[in-house]
Amino acid sequence: MKSVANGVVAQKPQHFFLQRYADAYRNELATLIEALAKGEGQYPGGNDGLQALLLADAALESLKTGKPVAPQSLL
Repeated sequence: MKSVANGVVAQKPQHFFLQRYADAYRNELATLIEALAKGEGQYPGGNDGLQALLLADAALESLKTGKPVAPQSLL
């Protein structure tokens, strides 16, 4: 990123999400392996999946209605 007279300029993000988020996926996998090696239980757990589903459902409902939707309101 660099600043120029009319704003801030940055490179375009990489096209494919796996390229854009490769470091995040590596870090998440390393955290999972470390947790399993230490016997720290299940990671991620069922509640993590539920929260992801609620977030996706709220996003879809918001898209359909054009209004904000809180994920918790879908329980």
